[in-house]
Amino acid sequence: MVNQQCDGGVFNGNDLTTDRDIQLCVEGGGRPDGVEPQQPAATCGVPFIVAFGQETGRDVPVGSLSNVSRLFREASEVAVLRCLSSAAAPNIAGILPENPELGARMVDAVDRLNALAEPLLSDREFSYSAEDHEFFSGLAREVVEGSRDEEFSALAEQAIELSAGLVGMSGPETIERLGGLPHLDVTGDQTSLDVVLPDWVTETLDADRPPLLPVTDVPAAARRAIDEKAKSLGAVAFIALGRMRRVAGGYVRRYHGCDIYWSESTGAHEVHGEIRRKYDALEGPRALGLPTTDETGTPDGRGRFNHFHKNASIYWTPTTGPFSVAGAVRFRWASEGWETGPVGYPVTDERSVGTSTSDADRGVRWRRFENGIICGKGGAAQQALAATVGRDRIVAEFSRRLNAQMRERDIDLGPFSITVRPGLNNVFPLGVDDWRPDFWSARPRILRIGINGFVGIPAALLVPDPTFHIRMGLSFSCRWPTDLFSHPQTVTLVATLEDLRIVAEGVSSGNVFEAVNGAIAAAFRPPSDRPYLTDASMVLADIPTGAVDGPDDADIDFLDVMLMADGSLSVFVNPLPPVAGRLRRYFAQKKIDTMFADS
Repeated sequence: MVNQQCDGGVFNGNDLTTDRDIQLCVEGGGRPDGVEPQQPAATCGVPFIVAFGQETGRDVPVGSLSNVSRLFREASEVAVLRCLSSAAAPNIAGILPENPELGARMVDAVDRLNALAEPLLSDREFSYSAEDHEFFSGLAREVVEGSRDEEFSALAEQAIELSAGLVGMSGPETIERLGGLPHLDVTGDQTSLDVVLPDWVTETLDADRPPLLPVTDVPAAARRAIDEKAKSLGAVAFIALGRMRRVAGGYVRRYHGCDIYWSESTGAHEVHGEIRRKYDALEGPRALGLPTTDETGTPDGRGRFNHFHKNASIYWTPTTGPFSVAGAVRFRWASEGWETGPVGYPVTDERSVGTSTSDADRGVRWRRFENGIICGKGGAAQQALAATVGRDRIVAEFSRRLNAQMRERDIDLGPFSITVRPGLNNVFPLGVDDWRPDFWSARPRILRIGINGFVGIPAALLVPDPTFHIRMGLSFSCRWPTDLFSHPQTVTLVATLEDLRIVAEGVSSGNVFEAVNGAIAAAFRPPSDRPYLTDASMVLADIPTGAVDGPDDADIDFLDVMLMADGSLSVFVNPLPPVAGRLRRYFAQKKIDTMFADS
């Protein structure tokens, strides 16, 4: 379908990619409005090639190439190369997994381009030789040959023609050809800064409209509507706690069991219980808008919700807790069936990389749900793509790691002792516990594992083999140092021992118990170089996030991990734009397959 956005209504600005999206837009008071498709800034061929290089064991520096691209961004040669990189992205994404040899040559090309760019930023001698030109031209034409993209082909020929003019030029000549270095004005002895505060801050600072103090000039309509709503609610709104107060966009009166908000556009609605507690914690009137519904039961009977004026909601269930959903992520969730759709209820509030400005939303935002993640940027949002590893492979990996920690032990048999080593003979899954409620993030599912083992006693001693039985619960999460001021570049995937029960039977059962308990403690003892791991957690892998929070754009590759209801483990990656999302999933699957290769 034609790329459209929702114009007006509660879902204004959200991308419409399905018929259900259009229906939801209309139901929310908007209308579909055709817009020109935009090429996402993240759709670029170079990051794909760099990721491929890292996957194959090569670190490809691109710092000098990026700096030159920014420095001479107005030059026609650089502009064409940028367009070529964007047009090449879909072709490169298909080539890298299928043609590793050509992929390796692309890695060489990016490495070579970065080396050529470096002298332009220093005093070193620059030279773009005829041999360089032949190498890049041949590679470009080879990639074009397998593509039916006419735009890509035309751009490649244009880039080849423009770069031919750089052959043999010196560094100063090349800089002049690219438009010269920008002039930096460092004169002057005074710096001034105009700070423009958002509306909600100026409202807070407005002496005539203190938002958190009682007011006497409450409109009669507000008083009447709030009083009538309180009477209709009965005991929950029987005792008023103070007078009416002004809040962003309207008025509120607090009662012992609820808060009632009113504005001309929303009417009077109450918020209570855990949803009220979350609404207050998120500075709800400012961040989410005033409520447009009372607390209401969900169609499936599991949960409760309130909708709010700024395309936002808070949903609660007894097994998850109260969590907000807003913006493009909420629109995608609604389009796919709300809580009855494939991802279920939210289990966290918003997480993000990048910030919003008055001009644009640069941030990548995502929320975890019971069965997946929805990720959005600007008006676009989609379900996150996932790499997976099955339950049986997880169980086998823990069996392998635990068995490696078993140590020889002396067992006292009365008149003498023998040295034995406990062994595992049966490891099996016992099921998955569901999410558990919490306020800021629901506690994750738990994979339950059973292990049976024995200690072999020589048959000649006529003593039955001691046995032991282990029952443990494991949760999976990503951790990083808590003193970071931005999203981490690397996170640590861990399995945390939530609970443990060991039963040892037979001769010298105390020694057997100590041996097994010691092996488990060693397997789940965090390494000393990870001070942020303070519980019984086994390090499984370090995962680069690819988080970028630059002045012009923000992006991220890896989002989070989640234990699914069937006991499999999913590694979720950013799905936007779609070409980049598929490549991220490809590399994530390779990494997780390597992690569990011995299982």
